[in-house]
Formats: sequence, C-alpha cells, structure tokens
Amino acid sequence: GARKYTGMVEDCCCDYETVDAINEEVLNPILQDLVALPFFRYFKVKLWCDCPFWPDDGMCRLRDCSVCECPDNEFPEPFKKPYSGLSPENMICQEGKPEATVDRTLDTKVFKGWVETDNPWTSDDETDNAEMTYVNLQLNPERYTGYTGDSARRIWD
Repeated sequence: GARKYTGMVEDCCCDYETVDAINEEVLNPILQDLVALPFFRYFKVKLWCDCPFWPDDGMCRLRDCSVCECPDNEFPEPFKKPYSGLSPENMICQEGKPEATVDRTLDTKVFKGWVETDNPWTSDDETDNAEMTYVNLQLNPERYTGYTGDSARRIWD
C-alpha cells in the first residue's frame, strides 16, 4: 500500500494527518465535482497522428491502454463551435471604467529564446478538424501504462 506519513510536515505549520484529512474531506469532493463538469471531462485530440520523435506503430499490448472516443451526440453542442470571443453585449468589462482597465503591454525580452513546439496531437486553431476527436476522460481513466519494452525505453535513452 501507500506509505503513510505521520508527524509534522517539515518547514510547515501542520502535520500529515491534517493534510490527509483536508485532502479527503475537502479537496477530493471538490475535485470530483470539478472533473465531472463538461469543460474538464472532454478533451479534443488527434489520436492517430505520427510520432515526431521515432517510428511507432501506435499499438499497445495492453487491452486497457485503448482510448474510447465520444460519439458525436454525447459531446455538448456549444463546445463544438469555434471560440470567437464574447459578444459586445456579453462583455464582462466595459471600457471607460477604471476597474476594467488592463495593462496589455508586454516586455518582448521575456520571449527571447522561447521556442514554441508544434505538437501534432494538439490543435493550434480552434477550427473544426476532421482528424480531431473528442475523448470523455471519465470513460478513459488513468490506468497502468506499463512503461516497459522498447517503446518506453526510447523515452529515457
């Protein structure tokens, strides 16, 4: 089983028992409610893309390693539409109000050396792409991945 810590947490003003109790009684119920919301439950991904790092057949030896895609009728209709921003009548902030003023200046030096990566399994634009599919994360819980064999070793080699 999991190692059970007891006593005071180093450099902290609480003990492990209090942290465990708060996690169990407060945080866990909140997180369970949160991940059940459609916004956090569905994930748009390109499942059948080529691996940019090495040749891969996309097959796994474990049955539980597969991903179940959402049927079209399951995914909430508003999430299928590309995001186009808020309409003027729905704007939360109104120009002219001091509390709505946002400083949008950027220090370009911050971005020097920042390399963007184009991941083939994510979508850079929010337009509908026939290769993208929605996955219900509740139907695809985290499972044992194995991390064995040649495919896994390539990551660390």
